[in-house]
Amino acid sequence: MQVSGAKISLSREQLSQSTVPNEGGENPAQSRTPSTPLPPARLGGLVEKDLRGLRVEEAIDGLDEALDLAAAEGRDEILVIHGIGTGALRSAIREHLPRSPYVVETVAAGREDGGAGATRAVLRKD
Repeated sequence: MQVSGAKISLSREQLSQSTVPNEGGENPAQSRTPSTPLPPARLGGLVEKDLRGLRVEEAIDGLDEALDLAAAEGRDEILVIHGIGTGALRSAIREHLPRSPYVVETVAAGREDGGAGATRAVLRKD
């Protein structure tokens, strides 16, 4: 990295460790043990996943990715937009959602959220 004409070279380890002591005089990077994981942040709320136009297999893969991300973010619900069409995608999604370890309950979306063209899934809180 170059700053104001001066070149600074740091190793990866130097970038990831803080060398500034906290108020107690200890280095914050050293005071937290690496084996203690930080709790996941809970964003809460609803996240949407639009799967319209995809084939069933592609849609299920996309749904699983969205469920993984929503659970990791601590979301409360996911609104899956599948459209109406022939009903094949809606059926596949509604059969797949209850099998997910993240899903507690599935319900048809209200008219304001897409009605028959969408499904809501309530996610676990843990």
